[in-house]
Amino acid sequence: VWPDLVAEISNAGISNFTGFRRGSTVYVYGECDPDRDTAFASLEASDVNERWGIWFSDVIQASPEGREWIDEVWHLE
Repeated sequence: VWPDLVAEISNAGISNFTGFRRGSTVYVYGECDPDRDTAFASLEASDVNERWGIWFSDVIQASPEGREWIDEVWHLE
């Protein structure tokens, strides 16, 4: 991942961000401040995120339904 994208992820309020892959499905976990929608709206509005999406488009296959959020149902501290 490009260093300027890493910086933009942080600037958007996303931390502890991890990606997991199982077969062709990718899951990501991140902690967002102040919340998921605000953080990802900020990231998605950035130029570096748009350039990353174009550069990586031959690898990423978008869901036909668009973004699918997975809601947390349980957490252990």
